[in-house]
Amino acid sequence: MKAMKNLLWMAALTLTAATLTACSNEEEPAIKDKPVQKGNVVTLTATLQPQSTATRGVLTENGDGSISAEWKEGDRLSLYYSSSDGYISGEAVVTAVDPTTKTATIRAELTNPSDGGWIDFNYPYNKIFNTETNPNIYNGQKGTLADIGANWVSYYGSAQMSVVDGKVSLSGSISMSANTCIWKFSFIDGSTNITCSITKLTIACGNNSYVVTPSNQNAIYVSMDYMTNQNVYLIARSASNVYTKTHEKKISLKSGDFYTSTNLAMTRVKSMTEATTDDIGRVIGQDGMIYENDKIATACGTTAVAMIAYVGNTGCEHGLAVALQDESTEQLHYDVAFSTCAAKTPVLTANWRLPTSQDWQNMFIGCGSESSQIPNGALNNGSQIDCMYFGIMLGKVGTMMTYDRDYWTATKTGSKVEQGGIYYPQFWLLKFNFRWAQYSAGIDNWNGFFTRAVLSF
Repeated sequence: MKAMKNLLWMAALTLTAATLTACSNEEEPAIKDKPVQKGNVVTLTATLQPQSTATRGVLTENGDGSISAEWKEGDRLSLYYSSSDGYISGEAVVTAVDPTTKTATIRAELTNPSDGGWIDFNYPYNKIFNTETNPNIYNGQKGTLADIGANWVSYYGSAQMSVVDGKVSLSGSISMSANTCIWKFSFIDGSTNITCSITKLTIACGNNSYVVTPSNQNAIYVSMDYMTNQNVYLIARSASNVYTKTHEKKISLKSGDFYTSTNLAMTRVKSMTEATTDDIGRVIGQDGMIYENDKIATACGTTAVAMIAYVGNTGCEHGLAVALQDESTEQLHYDVAFSTCAAKTPVLTANWRLPTSQDWQNMFIGCGSESSQIPNGALNNGSQIDCMYFGIMLGKVGTMMTYDRDYWTATKTGSKVEQGGIYYPQFWLLKFNFRWAQYSAGIDNWNGFFTRAVLSF
């Protein structure tokens, strides 16, 4: 084929909202990244129609739940197309935008395009928003539509090429599918709008996270990847407070759509010393603050260490929180169990301890067990405690007590048992199943028992 430059017939590129199946079910061809080589270079000229989705360029909110988007001169699109040398890369540039129709003209040079081959268009040029390879790729947003339009949008389209008698055309129009969506937020604390005071917003969902740093804004916009049935956790920081929100239902977002959550009620993160009975079932972080669950604690930069199970001053100052897992997978002797709990890193000024029988009873009652089912009098082998609600709550944020295993308490029975001439003090043990924890007496023999610490705060 002789060296030539041909004008590709005008073709419309229409940006349409993507469905999940449209952007995930087609098998992509193998791509070879090659520089443009000398040979048959064809100039491609085509038009981009005004856009109908919320994820491109100059973005304007219309006030009716939609966002208008426009192309702008200088926009760059990356190309991957079939040639006689295999799939190679290229670039297209928006050279003009009609001020009336908002249609854009793009221009690109193709080397040795294949008749019947495919050409793929991607925006933005040279930036692939792939949360599978980089779950933090959307971090760094400013929370404005202008910032999203300039830096945080992504879409894809393809068309089949026809090369006949030195001329190239595209078969039909090009449908561009958005890979991103936009979520608009505003927040309240009680009846007070706190959106303008937010300096950092973190959205954690699945394996992805989005970190936005707004500045004195009445609304915060976030460009996000699509997702299906994910738990969503929000953490908003101001100069003086941290606020959190857990969506009760799993959330699905579709590419190309615009979502709003206005006047979203946030919960101010409190210190554990501010705990009320409403906080039972929530977790305490190593920083001493109360969080809905471990994911929010992690997103706030700390580690969840215990679940609040009792609020009151019986045997403690403010309440009790049970550790989220056992202290060891092995059975421990009493002295080791006692010292292991006491040696755990304090949370602020609060210390850990091996729980007493009264600690367990307070935590079971605090989590919803009936006090009439608690053996508050003299204990004996076989005494049972209703622990069902405690176990359900603990299972949501940590690891439940292992069934049919005895756990130490720090409470002595008042009796001693002689073995080999040595008198061992007896301690009350608790064996857990789904509904009941049952008392039995145990001594510090060679087997030992299992251990779960409690935080007294």
